[in-house]
Amino acid sequence: MLLPQQGITTSDGVETGVRRFVEASGVPALLYIKHDGFIEPENVQRLADEKVIAGIKYATVRPDPAKDEYLRRLAVRVDRRLIISGIGEQPAIVHLRDFGLGGFTSGCVCVAPRLSRAMLEAIRKRDWERAERIRQVFQAAGRFAKRDQSDSGVA
Repeated sequence: MLLPQQGITTSDGVETGVRRFVEASGVPALLYIKHDGFIEPENVQRLADEKVIAGIKYATVRPDPAKDEYLRRLAVRVDRRLIISGIGEQPAIVHLRDFGLGGFTSGCVCVAPRLSRAMLEAIRKRDWERAERIRQVFQAAGRFAKRDQSDSGVA
C-alpha cells in the first residue's frame, strides 16, 4: 500500500512515483487516497487501466459522504470494484449503495466482529435498513467512547 503525502507532491508526480515503485517491486500497488489534491482521477485511471495498481483505498473524510465530487469523478473513470471505502462503517453504506464501491474496511471489527460482519452481510444483501441500524450502533458507540475519553481527561 502506498501511503499518501500532503503538500509536497503533484498529481503527475504521484503517478510517476507509483509507476516507478511498481516497476522496481514487480507487483501492483494499492493506492491510498486520503485527501484532495493527492492524485487526480485522470491519473488514477491511467494507473488502473495499465494495471499498475491493484486497488484503491479511498479514505477522504467528508461531512456528508453522499456529497463527494472527487469520488463521483473517480468512480466514473475507474472500475468501482477496485475502490474500497477505507474509513470504516460510517460512510460504508453510502459508498457501497450510492457510489457502487467494491467493499469497505471496518473500523470496528476488532471490538465488535459479529456486528461488523452483520453489517457486511446486510450490505451484500442490499438490506439497507438493517445495515443502517447497525451503522447507528457503531455511531452511538463512537460518541460514547469520545465522551468517555473527555470525561477521563484523556485527549
